[in-house]
Amino acid sequence: VELLVSEIKLMKQLEHPNVVRYLHAERQGDCLCIFMEYMAGGSLNGLLKKFGKLSPAVVRVYMRHALEGIAYLHRRNIVHRDIKPDNILLASSGEAKLSDFGTSREFNDSANLLTVTGTPWFMAPEVVKGSGHGAAADVWSVGCTMIQLLSGKAPMEEYPNPVTAMYQIATHPEKVLDLIPAAAPPECQEAIRLCLHEDPMQRATAQQLLALPFFMEGTAPAQPQRPSTAPSVRIAPAAAAGETATVRRPSRPPGGGGAVPVVPILPIGGNAPGPSERGGAQEQEGGGSRVGTPTIGTPRSFATRLRTQTQHEQ
Repeated sequence: VELLVSEIKLMKQLEHPNVVRYLHAERQGDCLCIFMEYMAGGSLNGLLKKFGKLSPAVVRVYMRHALEGIAYLHRRNIVHRDIKPDNILLASSGEAKLSDFGTSREFNDSANLLTVTGTPWFMAPEVVKGSGHGAAADVWSVGCTMIQLLSGKAPMEEYPNPVTAMYQIATHPEKVLDLIPAAAPPECQEAIRLCLHEDPMQRATAQQLLALPFFMEGTAPAQPQRPSTAPSVRIAPAAAAGETATVRRPSRPPGGGGAVPVVPILPIGGNAPGPSERGGAQEQEGGGSRVGTPTIGTPRSFATRLRTQTQHEQ
């Protein structure tokens, strides 16, 4: 319950056109019902399942919306920590909005977050290594999200085992750069590269990304839409609400379907996809802007360390 209360407390603070709006929470029997702004268009992952992959023009629109929301969070010293197509939802107007703040935490410039949390294939190297992370971890996930939207395949999805994928990210982060679609426009490829610097200090910020030619190209961004008053409902069993998990472990890596290059931008309708797997996380903070990087070691020792840390934090 404590983790859900923390998530609700954070969501109450957020008010932005590109963040799904929290409305209300109440307990009904054994369940805690959380009422959110209704998002009729489902998620970007739902679009991938339907169309296979998206055109650069479509990716530009949706990721600009998402970056507006991410920049807003970072201005408020909040890091989302689970940016991925599943967590970018679409209003009936076509506006994209961030959702799922179960792993989000406040941070500051003098103390990095240490918990290994998020969806493995979208984690930044510093998150996997446990060396301390902040807003730059979200930017890495933006780059991974753009790769999946453009190609229909998530980075490192050839490693279906989450721990193996995380080990590859920690030891060979440059592999993700090789997955940038060659057919994407040069300015799009450059935007993704700026997200995927191994050194988080060298990555562009969300606000800097918004000023890049790729995201500035075309018509002016859509005007913010008035939030829908019709709520959606997320139901969490109260008895299980206190359970925690440091790493989200889907049964298989995210992926898309067949290849269809272009989808309509506005409006988006259709049914929302089923809920994505969730996990909470207990948080620690470490002083200083950088924390000593743990030795990655062999895949076996890495898996053992990760399992030990997860059990300790639970």
